[in-house]
Amino acid sequence: MPHSSGGGSHGGGFHGGSHGGSGTRMSRSYFAGATRYIYYWHGVPNEIFSNTDLKKNAASTRVAMTFFAVMFMGMITLVFMLEAFHYPNKLETDYDTAIYISDHANVMTVEEEGRLMESLIRFQDETGITPSVCTVYDYDWSDKSNLEDYAYDLYVERFRDEKHWLIVYSVPDESSSEDWSWEGMQGDDTDPILGDRETKMFGRELTDLLENNRDLSPAGAIARTFDDTTPEMMRQYTIWGFVIAGCVAAAAGAAAVVLIQIFGRKSARKYETAITVERNEVLKQQNCDYCGGIYVEGHHTTCPHCGAQLPFLAPVFEQDGDSKR
Repeated sequence: MPHSSGGGSHGGGFHGGSHGGSGTRMSRSYFAGATRYIYYWHGVPNEIFSNTDLKKNAASTRVAMTFFAVMFMGMITLVFMLEAFHYPNKLETDYDTAIYISDHANVMTVEEEGRLMESLIRFQDETGITPSVCTVYDYDWSDKSNLEDYAYDLYVERFRDEKHWLIVYSVPDESSSEDWSWEGMQGDDTDPILGDRETKMFGRELTDLLENNRDLSPAGAIARTFDDTTPEMMRQYTIWGFVIAGCVAAAAGAAAVVLIQIFGRKSARKYETAITVERNEVLKQQNCDYCGGIYVEGHHTTCPHCGAQLPFLAPVFEQDGDSKR
């Protein structure tokens, strides 16, 4: 869809256009739906609550974080690189390329309109983009919130493609030439040529000529702006700041992946020994006779710290109110 390429107004300067269920949870405190786990780390048991399998969650979290880091930093890198290189190609003229000038506000003479048409033709020959100019009164778009909305509707009404660049110039009424505003509306297919740098260059010059050069009529200002900026539209260049930023983003993404893998593996090892326990079992802790590590009684046949064989514990039976092993 078409979008703004910028605009301006008397006293307001130039403005640029626009280019273009419950999840996994872990906590040290109990919460609804959580399972109590004990995992062993540095020789002691640690209690934690989770609403998913703790062992699987550690692995899936690492995968998810790695995927997010790669995608996020990859997208940032791609954006920087796309903005860094400007190598435009002339558009194919496989569409209605008729240039029109509509002077509804009567601000052009016949000679000025002819001069403007020559400038628009040169721009079209250079870029393949078809430019058009329309002048209106402010009351023509009084039912719109702003001139940009009017220019958008006018573009959609007039053109059936995304290869036009429409410039709309507006004045309050027949008697006023001091107050004015203008808006550019470009099709999506023009973006590789009419980038942010190009539209800002055009917009600043046009606004400056309309504001400060009293010798030029509106048509003359628009024509001169096209003449001055047309040679720049197809220029190839590299914005090295974006290249550097893209490389930094790529390096940051690689570093993030490495750190995620390092700390993710550490987290996975931490939870390899995780067991589910009931509340009353947490306090049944013993020391390993071999390494001194602490473990929860009744859940292991070997020490979770050193792997040594643990003493066998017979099941508990209730007899006559007494507990025996």
